[in-house]
Amino acid sequence: MKSVMIVEDDELIRNLLTAFVTHTKKFDVIDSVMSGEEAMLLFKPGKYDLVIIDLSLVFMSGSEVCLLIRRQDKDVHILGMTGYRDLINNEHILATGFNKIFLKPFEYTDFFDYIEDLWK
Repeated sequence: MKSVMIVEDDELIRNLLTAFVTHTKKFDVIDSVMSGEEAMLLFKPGKYDLVIIDLSLVFMSGSEVCLLIRRQDKDVHILGMTGYRDLINNEHILATGFNKIFLKPFEYTDFFDYIEDLWK
């Protein structure tokens, strides 16, 4: 089984993502935090197979979190989420190391398919 960390400051969305990831039955470890600072305290290279990050976190942006994680672990899959369409193709954000960025709200079937395809 795999492990995932969800980094989302909106409690409702964080809980929904946690429930959805649990429903996939692909992960035996699911850590859910509300800030980039908390994420960096938990993150260790090789600990997670997937990190899901909201781009619009309050104190430390999602792209900053991604960059810090990517510096420590080149192999972890990092999925970004945003409600801002203009951030999807932003060169600066893409350069931080996200594998994919989803526009919120997104279809959970697309999200599930992405997770399914990660380890095929």
